[in-house]
Amino acid sequence: MITRSFYSESKPPGIVRMTFNILFYLFQVILNSTDLTEEFNRNWDRMAPFALGYKEPNFLEMKATNEIREFYFEDEEISVDTRDNLTNMFSDRNFFQCTRKASLAYARFSPVYLYYFTQEGLLSWLDVFKIPKELGNFNSSAC
Repeated sequence: MITRSFYSESKPPGIVRMTFNILFYLFQVILNSTDLTEEFNRNWDRMAPFALGYKEPNFLEMKATNEIREFYFEDEEISVDTRDNLTNMFSDRNFFQCTRKASLAYARFSPVYLYYFTQEGLLSWLDVFKIPKELGNFNSSAC
């Protein structure tokens, strides 16, 4: 029989890691496809909500979609030159937002130490996906 709560007696700290260029290779698929890159640039209002997993409350306004485009790309097209912006956009939405929410929730009960992992490895999964190495390494490519 448990007589005391683990959390009331001890508050273990949480250690949370966020990784630079997380799932970088998936977003490179967009850039390696001329058709897909053009589709994102031509039909941003349709592609962004689908790719980022949200629904505009008012489709005619496209407020969130326009603000996302402005924040990450300003007036630039999605291209190899803006690959970091594309990676950051997907990483922020799919990983960093969730990590931040979970960390804040855990921090209500215990300390949370958050670190941002940016080490690049010598070997890379980019070789497997035949993506030019000059585009950089990504999460889990440190070998």
